[in-house]
Amino acid sequence: MSAIATEDQDMFCEKAVALIVDLCLDDSPLLDPGTCQDFLVLLTNENPNISNA
Repeated sequence: MSAIATEDQDMFCEKAVALIVDLCLDDSPLLDPGTCQDFLVLLTNENPNISNA
């Protein structure tokens, strides 16, 4: 994969994460509170172990 494609994917992921965080912090009815809590915990965890999810 080229560096440009990887950079584009990174930007897309950063925007997606920012959108989810904004929705969670605004208590949006579009997202389940439990899902928001799990997402924010994963986001703040320095060493997430996704295999345990």
